[in-house]
Amino acid sequence: MCIYRAVFGIPCPGCGMTRAFEHLVHGDVVGAFYFHPLFWVAILFLFAIIFRRIAISQFLLSLKGFYWTMSLFAVVYVVRMFMYFPSTTPLAFNKHAILANLFS
Repeated sequence: MCIYRAVFGIPCPGCGMTRAFEHLVHGDVVGAFYFHPLFWVAILFLFAIIFRRIAISQFLLSLKGFYWTMSLFAVVYVVRMFMYFPSTTPLAFNKHAILANLFS
């Protein structure tokens, strides 16, 4: 379980990434995109670390590349929250979260 979701009750920007890779490993690319549309960014970063001498790798591993990636994750997170939260997996609200229990 996501620690962020366990404490706050709302999903983190990376929620669904593990399930996306699980679907990808089983050959279900559509399912992977459903659970997290940016799963491919993690694969890109893995290749960037392995092949550091390529220009795109140098960009991805730079501070500017980091900011672009985090901005992309933020935009996708907001869009997913509007589309799926609070009742659709993987962005379902956790009623048993620590803060949710404190406020109820």
